[in-house]
Amino acid sequence: MGQSSVLNSGNWYKFSVTSDGIFKIDYSLLQKAGIDPAQVDPKKIRIYGGQAGMLPQANNSNRIIDLSEIPISIVGEADGKFDASDYILFYAQGPDTYSYDLKSNFFAYQNNLYSDKNFYFLTISESAGKRTTQSQNLSGNFPVIDQFDNFAYYETDKYNLLHSGRQWFGEQFDQSLQLTIQFDLTGIVPNSNIKLTSHVMAQSITDCSFNLSFNNNSILTQQIQAVPNSTFAIKGRVAADTISISEVLVNASTQSTQQIHYQFNKGTSGISVGYLDYLLFTVKRKLALYG
Repeated sequence: MGQSSVLNSGNWYKFSVTSDGIFKIDYSLLQKAGIDPAQVDPKKIRIYGGQAGMLPQANNSNRIIDLSEIPISIVGEADGKFDASDYILFYAQGPDTYSYDLKSNFFAYQNNLYSDKNFYFLTISESAGKRTTQSQNLSGNFPVIDQFDNFAYYETDKYNLLHSGRQWFGEQFDQSLQLTIQFDLTGIVPNSNIKLTSHVMAQSITDCSFNLSFNNNSILTQQIQAVPNSTFAIKGRVAADTISISEVLVNASTQSTQQIHYQFNKGTSGISVGYLDYLLFTVKRKLALYG
């Protein structure tokens, strides 16, 4: 017998987010969703969410079966009325997932192939919903934390060359052989190390390569061997490289924006087309309020 879902009863309103962060639902947004906030006791508002990221491919993998309630904060709910100045705050996760590997000191990022949004569901129940709580200050002496690990990521899924499977590639290097990717990333710690991973692919019947530069400083050449010029041969080769460079080499701590430039060097003859899969780099940043 299947498990009963929380969505089986009550009225539900669906909201979407595109990235991780703190989100706000105010009086106007509730009205747009079809709710009359003036008739709602804000203490009874609940918000539910599901699993972040893509579902696992294997059917026997663990996964969240149903939506679960998340704690929220409602400013102005104490009087039992949702006034025009009241609003809901809650932490939501976007459609993609990432994690930090302590052994490699590197971020792993998974782009969601099936959706560019993640969804949350609001309902008004008969009893009070979950609310965020305030933690007590801890006593004692603690080290000063003035920097943190951060990452920048770039991937656009534009081309599925076999029209099958889950492997997609982004920008094509054919008519145009160059691409510059810009990140607004300030506060990089001076003299720190930057780790960068670049995944590229090429369909070329002669050897070809990609040159990468970081803030106009050459950092990497990715060589890609030719593929056989045959109907039933492989259709391309992937190059995946991870390097560690000093921030000093690319002047990252002195820049308000970071620029990664790709230059594709075609093969000497015949078909030679390159593709960017994704780019990821991790940096140490000063702990500050950015933006």
